[in-house]
Amino acid sequence: MSWTDPATGDVYDLTRPLVDQDGDTWEVVDYDGFEPIVCEHPLEPRVTFGIADAHAEYGFDEAVTPGPKRRKPARTTHSIYRQYFEFQVLDENRVLSAEQLADLADRYPEAKLSPTRMVWDYDPEDDGEDNEPGHLLGEREVEELLCSSFDAFLEFQAYGLRCLKFRLPTARLGLEPLTPFLFGSRCGHGLSARVHGSDLLVSFDHMEADGELGHWRERPNTWLKPLLPLRADLAAGNLSAAYLGWLKAAQELRNRDDLVHPPRPVALREMSAQLRKLATLLHLDGWARRRLP
Repeated sequence: MSWTDPATGDVYDLTRPLVDQDGDTWEVVDYDGFEPIVCEHPLEPRVTFGIADAHAEYGFDEAVTPGPKRRKPARTTHSIYRQYFEFQVLDENRVLSAEQLADLADRYPEAKLSPTRMVWDYDPEDDGEDNEPGHLLGEREVEELLCSSFDAFLEFQAYGLRCLKFRLPTARLGLEPLTPFLFGSRCGHGLSARVHGSDLLVSFDHMEADGELGHWRERPNTWLKPLLPLRADLAAGNLSAAYLGWLKAAQELRNRDDLVHPPRPVALREMSAQLRKLATLLHLDGWARRRLP
């Protein structure tokens, strides 16, 4: 059994194990009429990818024979104007319909779309340009897209911004449990949350001007997937991620040692894989990490 990517000519040997460049195993779980749909082990059917996108971002080199039109190798450096946006559907009843996909394709023609995902990775240097395009997606538009179509969002701005957002129905998580972990006003770092209709929008933010140009080699396309379990944790009442968000905001303050700390969540007995990824995304420093298991 094989599949050929019509855009590149790559031939996928689906009788072989799909093992990505990090050594993780994937499995074909569906076919959407265009291409096989794959999911990483352990299987989570709400987090799936078209096989071509999964290969482009995570690499199944041992099971793929390159075609004559194979994509150029992924860039290892980017300009300071790069902007990366990734949206993910997690709830089964929110899989994008054909009408929604058509609308999104019309609104964002440069984005890659599937029934569960939208990725817009923009760098003007890819088009031979060298100018500041302005912020492509504002916060209000991101929130509108989350409430209407998606459940999770990641933003990377090469100048130093990283933002992770989740949409949860207020029936699953309200604002009140998060209140002890929120600062009085939005400080641009750590945890923030607000109610939007029947949804709660939870954000984790980090902003640090990157004077060392380390952003040139960042791989934001690999960041969201390991962070997705945090949404289920929050929905189940595990507020460990919220505590990390509070620590992030606190570490940026000069009087951080004088602050009254919120109670550490009972569930935070050890750092799960997703919490470790969140700590990395938020650039938690030594002060914050000493207050974690």
